[in-house]
Amino acid sequence: MKFKRKFFFLPFVFIILVTISNGIAQEYPTRAIDIVVPFAAGGGVDSFFRTIREPLSNELKVPINVINRPGGGGVIGSSFVANSKPDGYTILGQDITSVIAYPIITPEIPFNILKDFQPIVSCAILPQIIAVRTDLGLRKLEDLISYAKKNPGKLLVGTAGVGSSPHFNVEIFKKSAGIDITHFPLGGGGEVIPNILGGHIDLTVIGLSIIKSHMRAGKLQGLLTLSPERIPDFPEIPTSKEKGMPEVNINNEPCFLGPKGLPIKVTERLTHAVSEILKSPELVANLSRLGYFVNFLPSDQLGERIKKEFQIYLEVAKKAGFAKIRD
Repeated sequence: MKFKRKFFFLPFVFIILVTISNGIAQEYPTRAIDIVVPFAAGGGVDSFFRTIREPLSNELKVPINVINRPGGGGVIGSSFVANSKPDGYTILGQDITSVIAYPIITPEIPFNILKDFQPIVSCAILPQIIAVRTDLGLRKLEDLISYAKKNPGKLLVGTAGVGSSPHFNVEIFKKSAGIDITHFPLGGGGEVIPNILGGHIDLTVIGLSIIKSHMRAGKLQGLLTLSPERIPDFPEIPTSKEKGMPEVNINNEPCFLGPKGLPIKVTERLTHAVSEILKSPELVANLSRLGYFVNFLPSDQLGERIKKEFQIYLEVAKKAGFAKIRD
């Protein structure tokens, strides 16, 4: 009787072991993924990740949540992800430029951008535009450069603030063009358009999606696009590369980052999923309407990009006098 009881329980033990084994073997992901956007809802970065949320959810076959954790110029949300469990269920939806600029202009941030994150994938570019008020009568880039050389320091170029991607572009552009224009930092991207339309600043460097309606209305004149190719909606605007200034090329580039220690299989799965959804003509068209060019960078290339451009940004900031990083 005892002998039979022992064998009576063996099938149940076997079932339990198989169930556990299958659970362990299940591939990532098996539950909802949170994309933490460290900015307020409605901004450019937030809009990008909300646009790809549903296609990515369909590809991975799990819910995708876009969670906004604004504050500190993106530091609060980024810190949250840096301190999260590296299991692939909490990842950062961020802009490459912000990632690189953080430690240069805010060295007291509670994480090391080069050591505390695992690059996953970058997938698009939102080109920036150098634009002037139309009432200045500067119709071409050459007009701007000529005017600036005859009137050093007179033109005011407004940006979202010190250390913003437009500010870095301003400093690189000044050096490349050999001109002296005065940087006028504002309190954020939302203040740029009112100030340039109100005549308080003369020109700006700003994302295409923010400025395109004002260009179409004839209030602002685009002189240079920092995108890799001409913009279909404004084919008359030359690229920085065409004008012999390939180094003037800092754009908004949304990317995925995970906490340090993220398993390579998770990184590969997310990278593959993003590469697959970018094959959708519908998604590409939706991103194009937001002003984005598809530009795919897998984990290794994104990591190298961050390291390389960190040094470029650091040198620019040091020469311009706004670097706060400790040597």
